Amino acid sequence: MIIKKVINKLDELFLKINNSKHTFLDQLLSLIPGKAGWVLRQYNFRGRIKMGSNAVIDEHVCIKYPERLSFGSDSFIGRCGMIQASGGVDIGNDVIIGPYVKIWSSDHNFDELDVPIQKQGHSFAKVIIEDNVWIGTGVIILKGVNIGKGSVCAAGSVVVNNVQPYTIVAGNPAKKIRSRLKNGIAK
Repeated sequence: MIIKKVINKLDELFLKINNSKHTFLDQLLSLIPGKAGWVLRQYNFRGRIKMGSNAVIDEHVCIKYPERLSFGSDSFIGRCGMIQASGGVDIGNDVIIGPYVKIWSSDHNFDELDVPIQKQGHSFAKVIIEDNVWIGTGVIILKGVNIGKGSVCAAGSVVVNNVQPYTIVAGNPAKKIRSRLKNGIAK
């Protein structure tokens, strides 16, 4: 019984060391600019992120729980972004994510008034960004949101609800500005 507890503690310790090693290397490589940095980051995340061809992670991007992130072909994450993927984040093909974008797939629970919020745990819901989407500078996307194909989220928007395909949204909270469709057909 004691041996089993010691083995479990050792397993936990080795997992923390391994995660710390990845976190350190992720942060170190995030500092390298340009194409050399793109290639090194893609190589570093191989096997931890399901990543399509020609996918680019720009400098100073922080990714928490990369093993729960999928990132499509020809997609781009701009500098200084933050992706917290503990609840899962799926990014489609041909997606442009501007600089300083924050994507959160978890949130704190806060229903119990007699328990401190920090002790109530978290809730998780996958964020899905479909193909051919443009996320403008400084957008914040919260857990459980699905951003439809061909949509645009204007700079500075806070996206708390699903975005229909081919829709332009803006504001806090993000609201529909207009459709990108002409007579119900993609342009």
